[in-house]
Amino acid sequence: MNNSVRRLIPFFLSVVLFAPMPLTAEDDVRVSGLLELWKDATVFSPRFFPETESLSIEDIFVAGLEAQFPHRVSREEPGISPGPEEPPLIESLLPGVTYVRVRHLEAALPAIREAIAGNSLVLDLRFVEAEHEPVLELGAVLAINETVKISLNEKRAGGGTSDDEEILIQTAGLRRPLQPVFVLTNQATAGPIEALLAELKNKGQIISIGTRTAGRTGRFHHVDTIPSLYVLSGEWQPASGESLLNDGFTPSVLMSVAVEEDRNAYQALTNGVPLRSLVAADPADNDQVTSADLRELLANDVPEAPADTTVDPILQRAYFIVTALRSMGKIADPSES
Repeated sequence: MNNSVRRLIPFFLSVVLFAPMPLTAEDDVRVSGLLELWKDATVFSPRFFPETESLSIEDIFVAGLEAQFPHRVSREEPGISPGPEEPPLIESLLPGVTYVRVRHLEAALPAIREAIAGNSLVLDLRFVEAEHEPVLELGAVLAINETVKISLNEKRAGGGTSDDEEILIQTAGLRRPLQPVFVLTNQATAGPIEALLAELKNKGQIISIGTRTAGRTGRFHHVDTIPSLYVLSGEWQPASGESLLNDGFTPSVLMSVAVEEDRNAYQALTNGVPLRSLVAADPADNDQVTSADLRELLANDVPEAPADTTVDPILQRAYFIVTALRSMGKIADPSES
């Protein structure tokens, strides 16, 4: 980067990101000088810099900010895309254990409430993005006998007022003792739901399995003076204040699964592969994993399935942990009630 351009970056930052300030005659000269420099063919030869005719100083400035502050500055409006309002997919994984695959959180909430009222739950939140309203409702359903908290820490640039807010989520009282909830995540689990999962994990109220989530917990605001500039102004966090921005939520059972492998295995159920086939389970044996295997299951890979079998590694890990916990009496078995 040319030294003249480099020296002017702090000036542009002060104009755009902080309190508005009038331009002085000296500032006008500096800006004019920068414009002239960019159009100077002896400095930026069109042969080597063909963009000189199409790129403005604004384009260069915003691109530079994006490179300097990844995930905190964007040329496009960041946001959550909940997707189409498809109903959840619900199947029995084991007696007393219901698998709920969420495809649109708000549409799935009634089914989640119904499923959790009488069963342990494997809640598949892979590829789920959601705004904060349905996330707060999910928190009430999953919370056990106490209030959980998430916070939105936000302070707008340019002298804006602080909108820091701690949100209390009161339990709906739907879960019973010996009724754990297993939550499946991947790199496409995104938004305020990441902060909720971190809070529930910190309180020991869920068993989370999968890969790290997206880390898209930021709130952005538009900079009025530059139409193409969106700047981070806050983020959703668990009550501990831990930042999940870019790093994401880390599940209790952290797995290493290739993105494409995870996506293909996830899609297999939609394509008609039976649920129990995806976990490589013998339908006649619901207790094939004993309590002695639990520690290994929490730390290591489960046994490999036959080469010609489509297996969902994240769902399979959840299945084996569920069966191990049942054998230990940590999950209520309806056949014994």
